[in-house]
Amino acid sequence: MLRMESLQDFFDRVERVRKRLGIEQHAAWYRGHSRESYRLLPGILRNPDGLRHEWNLFADFKGRAGDLVERGIDSWEVLARMQHHGMPTRLLDWTENLNTALYFSLSGGDPEPVIWILNPYDLNHRAVKKPVVFDEVDRLLGFDYAASAKARQWPNDVPLAMKAPWRSPRIAAQSGCFTCHGNNLGPVDELGGSALKRIVVPKSLVAAMRNDLKRCGVDDFRIFPDLDGLSRTLRKHFGFQ
Repeated sequence: MLRMESLQDFFDRVERVRKRLGIEQHAAWYRGHSRESYRLLPGILRNPDGLRHEWNLFADFKGRAGDLVERGIDSWEVLARMQHHGMPTRLLDWTENLNTALYFSLSGGDPEPVIWILNPYDLNHRAVKKPVVFDEVDRLLGFDYAASAKARQWPNDVPLAMKAPWRSPRIAAQSGCFTCHGNNLGPVDELGGSALKRIVVPKSLVAAMRNDLKRCGVDDFRIFPDLDGLSRTLRKHFGFQ
């Protein structure tokens, strides 16, 4: 494999991986990590007691949120809100925007950046024999999150790729999408097979990548378009790290 010595080498590698994955004509999905050892597991599976509490987490969140969550929304929309506000769920965040994935891969003081690239259509074909990305139009018939969580029975073994059923400003800013685990609890990097590949970024490119993101206007406020994101951006700009 050719050594990456410049940003152009990295972007060329991304295009070659997309071609190998067969995701040139549609949007690829990306996920960035600052550690090469990180496995692609959702929050609920990172706690040994997570699945035992899954239904209660959902029921308590929905019941206690009250007017903070609109009435009449379906269980997938409730789950997306839980994920959005930091609750452990079986959803794993992805993005259609490479710069967003790079932003997260470069977080921390001494990152070892890794970018995962996923063909979501191939993943869903492996999961349920349907090469579509599930969203508000193309829904998996009969698949209700609440019913499956309560029964602990899922129609899929391989994780499913789905668009966010609820478009918050943050999800929109991050071009956010999800994979949702089913019966098999292994990480996506094992279960997805040839539907995804990773690129390990040399540390020698970290400074150039950070400068490129800054040049493109990708900062905390772009990724988190709220007052907290703005505050972090201004703190960094004026040297209050």
